[in-house]
Amino acid sequence: MAPRNQSTQPFDKRCTCGSPGGFSLIELLVAIVLIAPGSLATITMQQTAVKKNNLTDTRQIAAQLARELLETARQTNFVSTNLNTTSGSFITLSGATRPGLIQGTTNPGNIFTRQLKVDDNTPITNVKKIQVQVTWNQSGVTQSLLLATFKTRDN
Repeated sequence: MAPRNQSTQPFDKRCTCGSPGGFSLIELLVAIVLIAPGSLATITMQQTAVKKNNLTDTRQIAAQLARELLETARQTNFVSTNLNTTSGSFITLSGATRPGLIQGTTNPGNIFTRQLKVDDNTPITNVKKIQVQVTWNQSGVTQSLLLATFKTRDN
């Protein structure tokens, strides 16, 4: 058997393809394409969460304003002029319209409109149904919240 021709140069294990210590331009572009949609989705989700949080805060303020008004109405005498019937429709409360109901209450940013509706003998005699509606405009959309209670002649 004949001896093989052996090279006198040492065996080189290095790969001759590409750059040994970094990324190619194509690898970098692929990584950007994969990461970009996830980043954009995260940013969009964050913006939506902030908007919904602001809506929730505003709705909570509106609910507090409506509760304040209902509590004042419940503490008002049954025969008080502040609880006269509103003829089946809502009336907007202001300093001139039934001031006893909104005196001492707040209206943060003056963006809320409070309306009152009082129905006599509803659902039965000697009972008043009191409804409070708070409306406001947020991002060009009118929002509203409605709360109701009943007041009897005895309480």
